[in-house]
Amino acid sequence: MSGLLYTLLSFAASTSLHCAVRREISPCTCRQEDFSAPISNPPLGSPLHGERIEVECEKMESFNQVAEALRGRFTPEQSITLRVSHSYLKDISRHGFKDLKMSITRLELNYDKLGVLNGEIFAGLGRTQYLSLADNEVPSIPRPILSHLSLLRTLDLSRNRISRIEADDFKYNPTLQYLFMAGNSIAEMVPGSLPPLIKHLHVGRNHLVSLNRTLRDLNQLEWLLINANELTSLDGELPASGHNLKMLYVVDNKLTHLPAEFRFLHRLESLFLQHNKITSLDGTLQKARRLKFLELSYNHLQVLHEDDFIEAEMLEDLQLGHNALTSLGGVTSVTPEETTTSNSALYPLKSLKCLNLTHNNLREFSFTSIRGLRELKMLDLSNNKIQRLTRGRAPTERTILSPLVVLQNLVEVDGDEMAGVGIQDMHLQHNELRSLEGSLFLGMRQLQRLNLSHNALGPTVGLRDLKGLDGLRKLDLSYNELTTLEDTSESWLQSLEELNVAHNRLITLSERDFRGFPGLCWVDVSANQISVLKPELVANTRCTVHGVPDVLRIYLQDNPVLCDAGLADLTVALEVYHAKVYGVANDCPTPSTPAAPTTTTESTIVPPLPPTLLLAAAAAASGGNVSFAATLE
Repeated sequence: MSGLLYTLLSFAASTSLHCAVRREISPCTCRQEDFSAPISNPPLGSPLHGERIEVECEKMESFNQVAEALRGRFTPEQSITLRVSHSYLKDISRHGFKDLKMSITRLELNYDKLGVLNGEIFAGLGRTQYLSLADNEVPSIPRPILSHLSLLRTLDLSRNRISRIEADDFKYNPTLQYLFMAGNSIAEMVPGSLPPLIKHLHVGRNHLVSLNRTLRDLNQLEWLLINANELTSLDGELPASGHNLKMLYVVDNKLTHLPAEFRFLHRLESLFLQHNKITSLDGTLQKARRLKFLELSYNHLQVLHEDDFIEAEMLEDLQLGHNALTSLGGVTSVTPEETTTSNSALYPLKSLKCLNLTHNNLREFSFTSIRGLRELKMLDLSNNKIQRLTRGRAPTERTILSPLVVLQNLVEVDGDEMAGVGIQDMHLQHNELRSLEGSLFLGMRQLQRLNLSHNALGPTVGLRDLKGLDGLRKLDLSYNELTTLEDTSESWLQSLEELNVAHNRLITLSERDFRGFPGLCWVDVSANQISVLKPELVANTRCTVHGVPDVLRIYLQDNPVLCDAGLADLTVALEVYHAKVYGVANDCPTPSTPAAPTTTTESTIVPPLPPTLLLAAAAAASGGNVSFAATLE
């Protein structure tokens, strides 16, 4: 009896709980989710409790095969999501979804090579709220199909062959809220053709030259994606009220300016405008009080003005790379008697965390440009033409300066707010810096990564140049003109873990070069002219990783010292200080052999070389490529 009961329970479980292994719907599969608690704000027409079942059928040979597998397998109380993809459904016109006797609330027919379809096929889908016909060959909006889907809320027709949206295409779908038609060939949308309750609209990657005022009445619109079209203007095209618009994606068009309507998009949170031809903001974003993300890369911006972001206090991420900016706003007028300075365009951005200014035409950068941005964590100034960095003074309406201050213009006045105190990551590579005017980074205790590579710094980075960087962990000085690290070491960068000074003009590494880097773990001095390396170099360093002692790794590739016959002994000496040298000796000169004397009156006995020197000498004499890292493993 107990065995029979167990069998019955197992059978019941297989029909209700273990949907994924139901053999009777093979080759389709399904998985199940039960819900019994009421749902807050349920979609229109959806049950408050029951079963949600997702059924998937892939690579079906015909729609008849789908029908035979699924017909009558589910009860009307079960809410079904049906996905049929990558299948050959040429016979679908001889069948209909009504034959399946399923309560389908979500229907996805993707990659099925569907074209013109008879609307009657979709009869019986009165409860369907989501329909996807994406990635097919549908030539136009399937109005006959949509006439059977009065409760439809989401429609995905992306990546088909639709070329035009007519006035009555959606007249049977008054509740439609999410419409996706990306990747078609749409060249025109007739005014009044879109349902008035649309919240999310995606018509990107089409051939639209104009929006034709089709959005003016869509006052519920929250997301608008119109990327990769041929739009030259948005003037008079956005919803008349615009109060609900939160995200606007206009990437890769031909906009030359921003519309005046932007001044009234008070709820806008994300704005993507990269890859256009915008030359100026013209104050259109002054009142973007809720804007958090602004992407303006790859445009033609030349100047920012003081009032461009005057009320954008919530902006967190500002991308301005790949433009032609020469100024960030803020004008400084200096005379022997006084200086008058205005704030930069960035000053109101109190919440800004990321500022990207890479690939512009900035020739000078003053840290006063980021004064007040206490939340700023990342600053990218790479690939500009910056020749000079200055600390500057906080802007004032009228400040009397002494001649000395006028000349230096570097030190903060007592009480002025320190700029850049929260920055953790700063990129200054690929500029034209020849020197760092002392105390530039004073107060930037949170800076962890500083990239100064690909400049013209040299012959040294002075004692005061890196002063105040107590938290610096990674410093990149590669591709400069440094001849020594002694002064840099005197800056005492106690947290420094990684140092890159490859491709400079270093000749010697002595005991003073790493003395100010006690926590150093990784150094790259490749491609210099180092011929002398002393073991005392690492006497004051001790690498630790998460509190665990580790080894300092020194990369010496393409330096003359690798050809030194005594390098093998040197590597052993460095190992005493927990350091390893890495590099391969290339193009070492072959030592010349002196001619034997013709007469010898007294033979001289040469003492044998130590084994390590003997190996090194043999390697150098043979011209072989030897890696000395192996001696330390």
